[in-house]
Amino acid sequence: MRGYFITFEGGEGSGKSTQAQLLYYWFKDNGHEAILTREPGGTELAEKLRDIVVKGNKQLNVYTEMLMFMTARSDHWHNCIKPALDAGNIVICDRFQDSTFVYQCICENCDIHLVNCIYEKITGNMHPDCTFIIDIDPVVGLQRSFSKENNTDLRFESKALDFHKSVRAGYLSIAKSSERYQIIDGSRSVPEVQKAIINKLNLNT
Repeated sequence: MRGYFITFEGGEGSGKSTQAQLLYYWFKDNGHEAILTREPGGTELAEKLRDIVVKGNKQLNVYTEMLMFMTARSDHWHNCIKPALDAGNIVICDRFQDSTFVYQCICENCDIHLVNCIYEKITGNMHPDCTFIIDIDPVVGLQRSFSKENNTDLRFESKALDFHKSVRAGYLSIAKSSERYQIIDGSRSVPEVQKAIINKLNLNT
């Protein structure tokens, strides 16, 4: 039996990584088999690619950037996510294909058809069962990101505010396309956001 695939999306500093971790522990505490992973990352190769695309202020062509994300996703999918789902586990992933769609396609005008074709080849066009979009004012989110100690993953945070506003608008736009998306108000306290997420899951424990 295939497991359950949950992804977290949102702009920089939205709190999605914190909420992904909290949901992972909530599942574990309630007796569920779950794994927590992230993109780009989750495998040795994908983590090395992450170091290139999210750290520092490297100038990358948008297609170079997109292909690096997709390469990391392919390795992550085949060596981490799919095996866990095939084993019947819950997989919680901090970012996935929707990030590429919003950041590279909507905000950077990367060819959507090309990205979708690559994704279909990688995953067989399998999508998450549930995607939480943690929505927050990008000004607040960026303040959170830059205030974190030892945060070196700042390449995207360093982009202009208009870019981050486009990211937010992109997520709110795609949320209208499928019932799998759940928009969560990220401006509330961490416990309040966590409670809203768990209520949206509507799973029996």
